[in-house]
Amino acid sequence: MVSSRLRTLVKCAVLLVALGGIVAGSAYAGNLTSAPTTFAHEIATSNNDLNFLGQVYTMGIGRNSGQNFIVRYTLSSGTFGSANPVLTYTAVAPSTGTVGIVLRSGGALSSTVEFDVNVLTAGGGTLASDQFTLSGAVRFAQGAALGSSITIVVDLRDVIGAIDTNNNIPVAAGSYSRTLAATAGSASFTAPTDNGTVVDVTTNPPLTAFVAANDDSALIAKASITLIPTATGVKNAANTADYSLAAGDVVTLTITGDFTGISQVAMDLNNDGTITASAFNTTNEQFTIAASNARATLAIAGNRLAGVPRAIWFSKFTNTALSSRTFAISAAIAPALQFPAFSGSQARTLDTANSNWYLWTTNGTTLIAPYITFSQGNGLKFRFTNSSNQDVTVRVDLVLDQGAFTYSTTALTNQAFVIPAGKSQQITLSDLPSAGTNEIGPIAALTSGTQPVRGKATFTAITNTNNITGIALIYSPVGVITIEHLAQAPAW
Repeated sequence: MVSSRLRTLVKCAVLLVALGGIVAGSAYAGNLTSAPTTFAHEIATSNNDLNFLGQVYTMGIGRNSGQNFIVRYTLSSGTFGSANPVLTYTAVAPSTGTVGIVLRSGGALSSTVEFDVNVLTAGGGTLASDQFTLSGAVRFAQGAALGSSITIVVDLRDVIGAIDTNNNIPVAAGSYSRTLAATAGSASFTAPTDNGTVVDVTTNPPLTAFVAANDDSALIAKASITLIPTATGVKNAANTADYSLAAGDVVTLTITGDFTGISQVAMDLNNDGTITASAFNTTNEQFTIAASNARATLAIAGNRLAGVPRAIWFSKFTNTALSSRTFAISAAIAPALQFPAFSGSQARTLDTANSNWYLWTTNGTTLIAPYITFSQGNGLKFRFTNSSNQDVTVRVDLVLDQGAFTYSTTALTNQAFVIPAGKSQQITLSDLPSAGTNEIGPIAALTSGTQPVRGKATFTAITNTNNITGIALIYSPVGVITIEHLAQAPAW
């Protein structure tokens, strides 16, 4: 009968012999060299195979003939593709070793794969520095975010556990880790601010046309953006070229602002000087303007993006007055491979949305009274001179520091008054006009507030800056009159 002590000594001797063979062959540091691949986020779904570059693992441990082992690869997220990954062996001189490789477990659609490596000949007693290359595909996890990555870990093992050295970025004894794949967006767009469009106040009626300049005509104003369907180094699923958006990758442009008076918003995608309106995103160039006149949208098939500037046209109705306006623009993509039931949506908003993308100005004149008061006993009148040969319409805008007021609907029409051609016109803020003077007023009535109520008045004249001047006449309770010139703001 063999004693328990003798059995223990035998086990220890076997283990020491195994360890001795391993240590004797450990002449190199193990190494996992990975060339990470960046795939297009638009195709990085949990049901789409993405071919990674071969992962080369250089052994850091020698193995003798018959010292078989296991090579295990583990992914930090996602899975391997729909086919089993393949492991190949390369003897690196002076080694002449040969091995047999058999899939042990895991593989297709799994996050781990193991291979049995049978050392047929060690080629001089060592496999240290010889290489194993893993080839195949991966799938990203459901709903993987833009910029996600997958790390691969290689682990060389036998019956006693991990057996390679750990000199090269170890994650555990005998294991090596490298980034295998990552995602990045292939679609993007740029929308530089355009403030070159001017609404013309000199037309008849005023503000019913654009100034013909900066690629604008009287009835059509234009601003450009660039939609880009590809990005350098962002690969397709086969890992053979940069990914370019397909027809099913739909990009939607959204413009917000005031579209009152605008008959059409369109994008000349093919740059042929005309606009095509259709029901299909493969041909349509016309935005849909919401009933609220506050939003316009256009869906575009991804393979129509030119990657160079293209103009967006704003066409106006004839004889409809416009105003200074600001338009914002943004873009989003809904990829063809977004299967929410399986992979989560890869839809996303593209970068560089611009809240001040397109700015319209007018060539009118602004006169400012920086201080006005409704206080009792004080009077305030304004006097304007029109030196042009046409009547000039002037809009009134008041701002108070406290209290509330209403604009007159008798002295003003649509919050504006008219200065006759070649004449002067005097208006009153809150007092009744003097009899027989042709004054206009009062232009506002205070409805609440604690005296003194003060504020600012802005007068916008629909004429060139050279045609109008203004003064403020301030009457004190003791009859003193102070005259101030109204500051003329730059044309806007």
